[in-house]
Amino acid sequence: MLAGTVLAAAAYLSVVWAGNQPVRSGWLPAVLGGWVLVVIGLGLAVLVPGSSVLFSDRMKRPARFEVSPGGFWLKPVLSPGLGIVAQLIVFGFFLGQWLPQLGDLDNSDPVSAQIDRVGTVLTGTLIAVWTIIIAFSVILAWFGGPALELTPAGIRSRRPFQRLLIPWEALHTGGPLRPGTDVWSTGALRLSFAQPDLVQCRGLMGAMFRRNPSLALAYDAHPWLLADTIRWYAEHPEHRAGIGTQEEHDRLIAAVTADYPRHDFPRPPRPTLVTLTVWLAVAGAIGGVLLAAANLYIAVAYQDRIRAAIAATGESGEADPFNGPLLPAIWLGLVLTGAVLSLFAARGVWKGGQGARIGLIFLAVLVVLSACLGSCFGTPTLSLLDAPNEEVLGAIAIAIWSAHQTLAFGAGVTTIVLLLLPAADRYFRPRPVASA
Repeated sequence: MLAGTVLAAAAYLSVVWAGNQPVRSGWLPAVLGGWVLVVIGLGLAVLVPGSSVLFSDRMKRPARFEVSPGGFWLKPVLSPGLGIVAQLIVFGFFLGQWLPQLGDLDNSDPVSAQIDRVGTVLTGTLIAVWTIIIAFSVILAWFGGPALELTPAGIRSRRPFQRLLIPWEALHTGGPLRPGTDVWSTGALRLSFAQPDLVQCRGLMGAMFRRNPSLALAYDAHPWLLADTIRWYAEHPEHRAGIGTQEEHDRLIAAVTADYPRHDFPRPPRPTLVTLTVWLAVAGAIGGVLLAAANLYIAVAYQDRIRAAIAATGESGEADPFNGPLLPAIWLGLVLTGAVLSLFAARGVWKGGQGARIGLIFLAVLVVLSACLGSCFGTPTLSLLDAPNEEVLGAIAIAIWSAHQTLAFGAGVTTIVLLLLPAADRYFRPRPVASA
């Protein structure tokens, strides 16, 4: 609600301001080009670290806290979902809809020029607000300090729109329980209170915590560590005073991690099919981005011819936004996002991570489905095949799109098959060697 109010207010003010303001399109492409790079960079700043943790083996994450005077703390891992949304916005609005319309700002018709001016400033203002939101999220993720801290007094959590303090005396002993160990069980850590009145919760998200008292497990740490540590200090008040010292941290880790599963048994040599899968994922990611970028370039550079060719068929008018670069731009955003996720999943597969293996199979399934849908619906650039005197350009457009779809379908199916073979399963799930 707060974000919606801010966006609505910014939109209204931008329309009022733009009514009588001249817009010179000469400097806009350079400014907006730099802006595009900034937003793409911010999106990757969220997507890259989030993807790195997403495809890591949860049971092999570090079983330790960061130690600072007065507490033990964990830094948050921002969900890659925000980075994905950022990429779709920048490609869909910036490259697909906004930049191609800048040439209409110098329209000789006063009414059309004013409409274009207001629309450009309105879109720019909304994207500027979104840039601030995602930049704020990047700052919190990279430089925001501890999001969750254990102190001698209790548990402190600092998140946007929420400040939380849970005294140790407020917690029930015997909990919380350890979360699941499967690769997709992230979720939250459910808390149980003996004295809920002692809990201090402020901020806009306070009501949500009171209805569902839990802590998100969005940290680069062993999934059992936080639950075991909270339960230990709830049951052993004599050790709370030492929280924040290295000696207490070492004693705590030795006590709560003694029964953690060991992963030091030898792993079999990496099969050739796993190596092939990794390099196939890398080649598919790079090739997919390049081909999608080439498709977008044709959609932007020859958009007038594409719109005219589609209008000549009678299927839709030239003003239809889906006949221009919008869909190819969003497609490029999806491909780039999938490529980043695939590269990090491939890195985890190279290291033998079972979670990365499942993640890469899931991504490959999505790639195959997207290739099937793309083959059914096509892309606006294919309309150049029916345009008069555009045989060469049409042939190039269909060659690029066909290569993209063939690469996506072939790489996706091959990845799925290779990672499901028994040889791959023995590599990703090694068994301990029986002692003689």
